[in-house]
Amino acid sequence: MRHDYTRLPLRQAILLVAVPMVLEMIMESLFAVIYAFALFLGVVGIAFVLLGETIVRAFTPDPEVVRFGSNALRIISAGFLFYACGMVVTQAFNGAGDTRTPTLINLGCYWLWEIPLAWLPAGPLGLVPTGVFISVLVGFSTMAMVSVVLFRRRTWKRAFL
Repeated sequence: MRHDYTRLPLRQAILLVAVPMVLEMIMESLFAVIYAFALFLGVVGIAFVLLGETIVRAFTPDPEVVRFGSNALRIISAGFLFYACGMVVTQAFNGAGDTRTPTLINLGCYWLWEIPLAWLPAGPLGLVPTGVFISVLVGFSTMAMVSVVLFRRRTWKRAFL
């Protein structure tokens, strides 16, 4: 059955034309936000990598805490570019009205991936705390990659419409 779109009321015709344009604008603005946030977190991450020990020393003189804290800052901040992307894209799902996808992404990447990944080096491998810091880096990076792959599928458009 063919639809005669010339007989639509003006409001529906405007929606038919406007919605695809708005969706494309959302995609373009999303990646602009990702670039801006990645630039910001990239600068912060470089500062943490280079000045991690100095930053931790500002809070405590304890050499053991400084050693662990600066190690955590260096490892975790290495993934700040991924974090920027993951946070923006995951929240874009929420903004489009799709709350199921980010919930499943967080459940899978954090609860089913990052926590067991942190247990492995902390328990059997004995790489405490470095292994735990690496698992945070891997978990957030995985979340970013999964979020981008799912966002590019554009299934969130159904929730938006």
